[in-house]
Amino acid sequence: MSRSSRELPDLDWAELRGFARSVVEVEWLLVALALVYVYFADFPDGSPGLYLAFVTGFAASILVLRYTPVLRGTPRLLIGVELALMTLFVTLVSWQTGGVHSPLINLYLLPLVTSALVFGRLTTLWLFVFL
Repeated sequence: MSRSSRELPDLDWAELRGFARSVVEVEWLLVALALVYVYFADFPDGSPGLYLAFVTGFAASILVLRYTPVLRGTPRLLIGVELALMTLFVTLVSWQTGGVHSPLINLYLLPLVTSALVFGRLTTLWLFVFL
């Protein structure tokens, strides 16, 4: 593997800002899909309390990261943190809805595609191996 293929893609500031806006839309899509699933799901204990707590926590993290100046000056770091939170969120909701057999397991594709667009091959490969 050559050195140039291991480096991060050469994205300028405007492109990163555009990707950051797209990542927020993907995050809200994850929240919406998780909330729609509550309507159709049959939770083992009869109550989706913990599941809804995960959805609420993820929505709160989106609001904090996006609408406060926490990481505003570093869009690549912001996207990386959001990518980690998306992966954690999908893991938690999949765990609550059946683990490996969960219908929500395919939501892992959203963080993988986001990683491929922003961080390139090597980071996406590591995320894929992790998942």
